Amino acid sequence: MKNPVKKNIKSFFLTGIITILPLGLTVFVVIFLVNLFGNITGRLLKYIPTLSTFPPYVITLIGFFSLIVIIFIIGVITSSFIGKWFLRLTDRFFSKLPFIRSVYSSARQLTDTLFIDRSALKDVVLIEYPRKGIFTLGFVTNETKWEVGKGKSKKECINVFVPTSPNPTSGFYLIVPEEEIIPTGLPVEWGFKIIVSGGIVLPDKRNINVTYS
Repeated sequence: MKNPVKKNIKSFFLTGIITILPLGLTVFVVIFLVNLFGNITGRLLKYIPTLSTFPPYVITLIGFFSLIVIIFIIGVITSSFIGKWFLRLTDRFFSKLPFIRSVYSSARQLTDTLFIDRSALKDVVLIEYPRKGIFTLGFVTNETKWEVGKGKSKKECINVFVPTSPNPTSGFYLIVPEEEIIPTGLPVEWGFKIIVSGGIVLPDKRNINVTYS
């Protein structure tokens, strides 16, 4: 018979680790990024006479926040027409360089995956795809409906994006009859977690009440 006290101690210890670990990792990553990027910018700021007398940690913080402002300004510029044109030109330039293009395209794909605009996706749904009897997770992308067919055979169809796993930036755009769409009730964030993890990460609620024939 197992000792209940020993079992409880082990359980509490593991619970403590699970609770502290995400917080500790978050603090570690934040401090690491502040030091990394703050030091890079801070080295340049040391040449400014008024800042040269400041303590090193103050210069690091100023450097970090200066970098954030610079990134924000770059974001504003690249959101404009000229900025988008320059970005396309940059993509075209790097895609022609023999070794650099593989590194650049991989980095580009990674950032697209991390920072994809999830607000454009409405609902997480299931559809029978690529054949009947197999269900695929997808996202409703637009509430505007298509009308396909004529007379009694006319059907209202929904815009659905089916991402690939583990890279959700690529996938298939489908126009699916409304009656063939099965709502999951899952938040968009959970839909992404399931797809990116290849089904390793799943929500607690996995029951979808629907009549299937």
